[in-house]
Amino acid sequence: QELDEMVVRVAAAGGTAIAVPVDVSDVAAVDRLAAAAVARFGRIDVWINNVGIGAIGPFWEVPVADHARVIDVNVTGMMHGAHVALRQFRAQPEGGVLINLGSVE
Repeated sequence: QELDEMVVRVAAAGGTAIAVPVDVSDVAAVDRLAAAAVARFGRIDVWINNVGIGAIGPFWEVPVADHARVIDVNVTGMMHGAHVALRQFRAQPEGGVLINLGSVE
């Protein structure tokens, strides 16, 4: 719902956007995002990896699976996005710009 609301706000400001929910830890989902962007806009000029989740609480009390999820999203998710974006940029004559923003850890 929030993504759809953002699409409306972008359109109201004169832009064009699409909403594609993605779990960045799922490389197939990230591939689908890139494919949707290329299908709609013909190319990708800028790809921004903006990831950052955290596991809150004393380290020893947070389940190991939660710590692993933080790594899966914050590190592996950024790697998935960068890989997909760079592959697309190399296929485009004009290339593109990759911006990686990591937060929380």
